[in-house]
Amino acid sequence: MSISKVLEGRRTIHKFNSDKVDPKIIDEAIRLAHFAPNHKLTQPVRYIKASAETREKFLQLAIEMKEAKAPMSPEKKSQMKKKYRETSDLIIINRVHNKNPMIAKEDYATVAMAIQNISLFLWEHGVGSKWSSGSILENPRTYDILGLNPNDEIVEAFLWVGMAEVVPAPIPRRNISEFVREI
Repeated sequence: MSISKVLEGRRTIHKFNSDKVDPKIIDEAIRLAHFAPNHKLTQPVRYIKASAETREKFLQLAIEMKEAKAPMSPEKKSQMKKKYRETSDLIIINRVHNKNPMIAKEDYATVAMAIQNISLFLWEHGVGSKWSSGSILENPRTYDILGLNPNDEIVEAFLWVGMAEVVPAPIPRRNISEFVREI
């Protein structure tokens, strides 16, 4: 598949089936993520492949966080359990903390490009992904579960990886001519 087709065709997958992704594909996706552009070669991106035990801890935390806001319906709780227990893989992507705001901004850009590299490689191999963010990433218990010090590494993403149960239709985009100007 050409890079153009991969770029145009990739979709964020919201529902995964329980089929397992070949671990070699995951490892190669992470290896290729390491080639994301990185100003000053700070190499700030770190990857954690979450075990079943780690995922179960995150499931419990996610349920507690949701229920602290409002009671969850049994259906919602079941969907969440399926996501955490049955989706093939969860990669937690962190960024080394840099106190220099300019370098931190550039390092976050590297995180985003690394995630794009992973997502495109996976898509080329028929595997879907979803970049999740939100309050769970900032929860102190997340850092405890991962054994991280938030002064050293910042959790930036949960990247869900698996085989799509449903591939969403493309979302219409405005014409590129609306975003390009010549001065």
